[in-house]
Amino acid sequence: MLIDLKFSNFLSFKDEAEFSMLKGSQHIHKNHIIQGALKGLNVLKLATIYGGNASGKSNFILAMVSIKNLVSASWGASSALELRKFKLSKKSNTTPQNFEIVFQTSQSRVFKLFVSLNEQKVIRESLSLIRQTTEVLIYDRKWNDEAYDYGEIKLGENAELKTRIRFIAQDTRSNQLFLSALVERNIFLLKDAYEWFTRQLVIVRPESHHSHVPFFIEDDNFIKKFASILSGLDTGIECIKLISVNINEAKIPQVIMQDIKNTLHNSSKTGGILMFAMQAGRDTRYSFKLDTNDEILAFKLITQHKDDKGNLIDFELYEESSGTQRLFDIIPFLIEQKLGSNVLFIDELSRSLHPDLSISLIKNFLDSDTGNSQLIMATHESELLKPLLRRDEIWFVDKKRDQSSYLHSLEEYGVRNDLDILRSYRAGRFGGRPIIRQSMVAGYE
Repeated sequence: MLIDLKFSNFLSFKDEAEFSMLKGSQHIHKNHIIQGALKGLNVLKLATIYGGNASGKSNFILAMVSIKNLVSASWGASSALELRKFKLSKKSNTTPQNFEIVFQTSQSRVFKLFVSLNEQKVIRESLSLIRQTTEVLIYDRKWNDEAYDYGEIKLGENAELKTRIRFIAQDTRSNQLFLSALVERNIFLLKDAYEWFTRQLVIVRPESHHSHVPFFIEDDNFIKKFASILSGLDTGIECIKLISVNINEAKIPQVIMQDIKNTLHNSSKTGGILMFAMQAGRDTRYSFKLDTNDEILAFKLITQHKDDKGNLIDFELYEESSGTQRLFDIIPFLIEQKLGSNVLFIDELSRSLHPDLSISLIKNFLDSDTGNSQLIMATHESELLKPLLRRDEIWFVDKKRDQSSYLHSLEEYGVRNDLDILRSYRAGRFGGRPIIRQSMVAGYE
């Protein structure tokens, strides 16, 4: 679960922005609340972010992409960090980029990770374990102009393991997180924290198709559920299936194939786990698994429609509408949500989808037993502002005079429970809408 996020000097966000999934003061829609691992830790299962075009909604999503990549990427020793700072202030050029994220892992441990960066190195990285009444600092890595000082590293149960961890700390590259280096060197004491970023955090952007939601070919219930949802959403699809294809047909670059193989090897689940991937040039989905000889097998995703005689006819995914293809990015997460503490970020949920369809998917998520899974989305779908959502589930992004973005929550306004939120939003009371100059509109008259 995501609990709290702070970041600064990232793209259009110059000053520190804070986004929280903690429950606010409202007492309605109690089924929208997840009980965290700590007593009194009540976390929301959904959040929506509104804003005009170029307000910074997508940059908020990209902040999560950046921290996810920072944890999971394997940079070369001489590689510079690819920072995307606020460009409209000279001071920002020399100011570090900061991230602080509080999250609960699949093992019900609550961590706080802080990272401060410049283009050359990690300036500071700290990780704390948050308990019921205390916060235990596991390590605090600081650059002191010559080397890193870690202070006391509270990891390891014996002298030999502590010594090994110290060696890894000294050998961690300046453009790498210590958290990542530990897992890379097979020290798994913090593996659940690492895997929160690499496995549980799923991000779907408008132009991309994510490749890390598992698909179980041997699981008939999964496939039937998938097909049932597609059929119920009026896509015309009766069935889906995966057919075996020659691995060379997929035309996936070798470096990506190696990454797929590594992911399948490291998976905690066995028995036909597959990954979605995309073929360059056409929206064909390929999935992969390892056979008993450790070789990668490839499968192509096929949809089936009934013809006028009632016969099932195969369709390639690229023959489906863009809206249907979008559903293939979202539905696997909704089906698998009960299997873990997944956090799904979606930029523009309603892209290529009818508003009624988007709202139906969200209602289904809110009304279902989703375990510890969360859905966080940037959207323009104002119909959600009707009584479907709580005040603390609604956020806005706006621009300041210096063109920097800032986040604010509807909870901050202290509005009455009976207020027409949608009407007030359209009237501009809460911001999060484009400001259109009449002089520009007049030019088209």
